[in-house]
Amino acid sequence: MIKHFVIFTFEKDFFKEEHYKEYCEAFAKIKNAFDGIKDVKIHKNCVDRPANMDLMIEMDL
Repeated sequence: MIKHFVIFTFEKDFFKEEHYKEYCEAFAKIKNAFDGIKDVKIHKNCVDRPANMDLMIEMDL
């Protein structure tokens, strides 16, 4: 198994809570569409520091 991480940092005030729900729904569809994707997790930044990511997508392939 391979773990794949994609980290996003958006411009200030771009990322909104409703975006998170949309990303979760979209990646759930992607997971179900490809046999090679075993699991997908989407993480939001929980620490308010400028150097942190806004969103991280973790995939098990």
